[in-house]
Amino acid sequence: MNKHLNFSTPAVKWMVVFLVLSLFAQPVLAGKAAKEKTGHPPQILTSDLVQRQVVARQKKTVVFTIADSDKIVDVTINGEKKSFISSETVVLTHTFAFTKGRNMIEVVARDAAGNSRTKNFFVEYYPDGMPKRK
Repeated sequence: MNKHLNFSTPAVKWMVVFLVLSLFAQPVLAGKAAKEKTGHPPQILTSDLVQRQVVARQKKTVVFTIADSDKIVDVTINGEKKSFISSETVVLTHTFAFTKGRNMIEVVARDAAGNSRTKNFFVEYYPDGMPKRK
């Protein structure tokens, strides 16, 4: 009885082709998955601010959480670069001193893959309450 595999049959040839292709495809697909993982910009989260709000106090301390699947490498708040240890989740505290009227807060976060996100908040500060509309 001959126990050698016969590579001349079409089924065996296709099986060998399939196995070889699957071995080469794994690194390519793994690289594609890694790129997809890093294709999203960081999330900028806070429960201390809403997109638009009115306040009666001049100062407000806000906690921001920046999260991403890649390390966060750069965060600026109103153009001021924040110092932190690079990580996939970064928690930063910033105290704002508002001027009377409309104030804009701009937070920009960038991850190690080069993805960035900007989030703006508008705070209206009126120490004596909202002005009356005419």
